[in-house]
Amino acid sequence: MLSAQCAFVRGAKRVIMVDKVPFRLRFAKEKVDSRIETVDISNGEKGEAKVLELCKNEPAGAPDCVIEAVGFHYCNSALHRFEMAVGAETDSPEALNSALFAVKKCGRVAAIGAYAGLANHFNIGTMMMKSVTIATGPVFVQRYWKKLLEMVKNKELNPSVIITHHMSLTEAPKAYQKFNDKEVGVVKVVLHPTKVA
Repeated sequence: MLSAQCAFVRGAKRVIMVDKVPFRLRFAKEKVDSRIETVDISNGEKGEAKVLELCKNEPAGAPDCVIEAVGFHYCNSALHRFEMAVGAETDSPEALNSALFAVKKCGRVAAIGAYAGLANHFNIGTMMMKSVTIATGPVFVQRYWKKLLEMVKNKELNPSVIITHHMSLTEAPKAYQKFNDKEVGVVKVVLHPTKVA
């Protein structure tokens, strides 16, 4: 959701958000930015196909850039669930493969989702044949925090819009469980070192 907010600040004309949690899509449109177009894949549909359908009238017929912000937590297929369970891979490349299929030829994919190790069935062929550039890595906090803080102070960015819960630090396990279970109504939880009134 914050990637969508940043994309608009940086000049994106359209932002399409794909998720399999309907509440998160509604929340993004209602609380983060009403311009966000949403694609619900909770019924098992392919997100990239729906994105390409939405972009069919764009000059390239596909997005210029795709941000993959899920990482290995997105695991739909039984094959990847099995491979992860038996230690044959640590990460599912499904979300990254979806991004590769959705982006235009010579487009860019930013992989900012969490990845930890090895992924089987990564579609390197699609990446090569479409001449896709992929940028990855964790955020370089020391490089960007001053600029981002100024943008927050100037009200260009508002990261607080995604905060749905405040809990005490002692409730951290409960907070992580709520987030991990994708409990309806939970987007981001702020943990406070002192008891929250």
